[in-house]
Amino acid sequence: MKHFEWDEHKRELNLEKHEIDFIDAIEVFNDHDRIECSSIRKGEERTQTIGMVHEVIILLAYTVRKDKKRIISARRASKNEREAYYEEKN
Repeated sequence: MKHFEWDEHKRELNLEKHEIDFIDAIEVFNDHDRIECSSIRKGEERTQTIGMVHEVIILLAYTVRKDKKRIISARRASKNEREAYYEEKN
């Protein structure tokens, strides 16, 4: 996990709200079929990655700071996001 970081309080809130732990969510980067899209928000580039983790398609949002991926949030992908994932995969 040396390439990742997050705010611990934000991790706990995310776990309560979305039932997805950042520790598990970073496994999305092992999915070779994942899709990513970037945008500028609050003056910094943010990337949303949609991929499979433990048989569940999730969306993980992060930004890069000092060569580390800083996790912002992780949640189950919406219906449209899941469809985009499968469409890209096939």
